Amino acid sequence: MFDETLLYLVLADERNWNLDKNVGSALQGLFAKVVRYPYREQVFQVGFRDVQKSLLNLVKTEKPDYMLWPMSFYEIHEETLSAIREEGTRIVAWFFDDPVRFDDLSRWCIPYIDFAMTNDLGSVAKYTDLGIPCFPCVFACNPDVYVRLNLQPEYDVSFVGKRISNRVQILDYLANHRVNLRVFGEGLGKHLAFEDVIRLFNVSKINLNLSSSYASPEIKQIKGRVFEVTTCRGFLLSEYAPGLETLFEIDKEIVCFETPGECVEKIRYYLDHDDEREAIAQAGYIRAHRDHTWRTRLTRVFDDLHRSACLLGKSQIRTVTSSIPVKAKLSASNYHYGIGVKFFRENRYALCKDEIELALGYNPSDSSARRLLYVLMLPPFMRPWVASTMFVLQNAVARLRSFLRIRSRLRFFLE
Repeated sequence: MFDETLLYLVLADERNWNLDKNVGSALQGLFAKVVRYPYREQVFQVGFRDVQKSLLNLVKTEKPDYMLWPMSFYEIHEETLSAIREEGTRIVAWFFDDPVRFDDLSRWCIPYIDFAMTNDLGSVAKYTDLGIPCFPCVFACNPDVYVRLNLQPEYDVSFVGKRISNRVQILDYLANHRVNLRVFGEGLGKHLAFEDVIRLFNVSKINLNLSSSYASPEIKQIKGRVFEVTTCRGFLLSEYAPGLETLFEIDKEIVCFETPGECVEKIRYYLDHDDEREAIAQAGYIRAHRDHTWRTRLTRVFDDLHRSACLLGKSQIRTVTSSIPVKAKLSASNYHYGIGVKFFRENRYALCKDEIELALGYNPSDSSARRLLYVLMLPPFMRPWVASTMFVLQNAVARLRSFLRIRSRLRFFLE
């Protein structure tokens, strides 16, 4: 245990993979004191600006040695990060999806943090090359949450996840080759509650994991699903992602495939060979509990991080030497605009105005944000009708642009 205080920002989202359910209890056992701050919940309750003040006041009161920020998007303003570091708190930013987000998002946080953690093994060198200590932290699992239930099989093959990238093509391929497949998740099938996902891992003979990034089917990532299934003693058939072989022994603890055809072959083989399937599931279960719990993972990371902090001394204020690129500013603007729209639909107009002004601060030419700001100037009784009409027109224009882009690409290929 570290005789220090950690401020942990909770950005859990029950609709998706819940980081807090996995990480929260592991952190409690690592530090003398863990202060949990429900950041996302507070943003939606009191707004972005008040949360910046509240977070800084909490830092001044608790005086944490570290603040762990699982970076989802643009949750914290740059000025707030700088002020927290001036109080002597070291900021540890935990980045996800760096294969697609490093250049346009992650790297622009570097001037405002002390340490980086990334779940992408290939991105560690990118951070160190820019002068920030970075520690690899691939996903893991909480064995107190993901458990073996000793239930009888109900499904031959199952998949649970969002409709992204090339998943539909792979799932359709399996269905067309008469694989008895059950699919769940946003945009693909029935939504499952958190507890039902765990049950699914336990009642499926084969649990399918697809590794493509949400942004590009060519980019393969090590998903949290790998550890969730194995921790439940489920048999995992995973699309291969670079680095999986360093975490599990392939064909002995998990099984991998690289093409849809290979996937079908392995599904048929392991459905016909129960003993081999059970032996692999048991071996993966033992490996996951031995090497891939969050307690084990975070202990190693913070051991290394703590040694680095002792060598570096107190938090060092960095000079911002480069401006945020246009693409990153557009993303930040869209983030705040989206929250502003949510507040508008809840008739929380003051909070909406704050978010829209933040959006325009990043992108003054954001026409959607500008129009919504004009709507806020109207009498309250007119705002819902005018905004509703505006949103319908914006969606229609977006669909038209999408259609024209597709038609243009088709014309290019046909010519």
